[in-house]
Amino acid sequence: MDANKKVRPAPAPCSGCGCEHDEIHNPTDTCATCNGGSAYHLPTPAPLLAVKRKRERCILCKEWSRVGENHMCCKCSGKPPQQRKNELISYEEANRILQYDSRTGIFIWRIDRNKIIPSGKVAGHRNKEGYITIFMHGAAYKAHRLAWLLTHGVWPNNQIDHVNGIRDDNRIENLRDVTNQQNQHYSTKVPKHSTSGVRGVSWHKTKKKWCAHIILSGKFIHLGTFDTKESAHESYISARIKLHGGGNG
Repeated sequence: MDANKKVRPAPAPCSGCGCEHDEIHNPTDTCATCNGGSAYHLPTPAPLLAVKRKRERCILCKEWSRVGENHMCCKCSGKPPQQRKNELISYEEANRILQYDSRTGIFIWRIDRNKIIPSGKVAGHRNKEGYITIFMHGAAYKAHRLAWLLTHGVWPNNQIDHVNGIRDDNRIENLRDVTNQQNQHYSTKVPKHSTSGVRGVSWHKTKKKWCAHIILSGKFIHLGTFDTKESAHESYISARIKLHGGGNG
């Protein structure tokens, strides 16, 4: 016998009737008779086609690239799944990605984000509201909340207020954890309908004087009338310090 000649293996017995036929080459191990009178033929496999990756914004790094079915670029495909919207990034993960300087309020990338944003570069950008926003793991985080997390190790319980009213000044000494009601009183934003240009003061047309007022628990409290706007505003500041614990004017 030729040593190079391949020996055909003996067919396996039919799982239905126990006979041995050459046609038994199907996943069910049955002969043509048990298989409905015809030999089983495996379907011809379709040719393997390269998966075409379309160009769109990656859900993790937010960079325009060619993404796959998971909507992630090649670099981010090996990263953990996108975090849930209601799940905040942990202190350990934030500290691994970002370096925060509490004296200046500036954030620095510890790792390379992509070819355009290497490690050592300042993180974040100023949004239309004036706050610094940082993108991580497909979510946008306010820098002042991240500053609180990286300083205290936990997320703030309430809102973060900027003491000096400058929204991109994220020094830890300029940040405080306040309730929504306190934050509204600490706000330096003047209402559009204001007749004085400062909070807590309005012009009384009938009395021809400046009126000071403050809102406490949804109730309007009149503080008095004054000859000058400065005196009325000082009364408002004094009342706010007494009722709400301070804040800028």
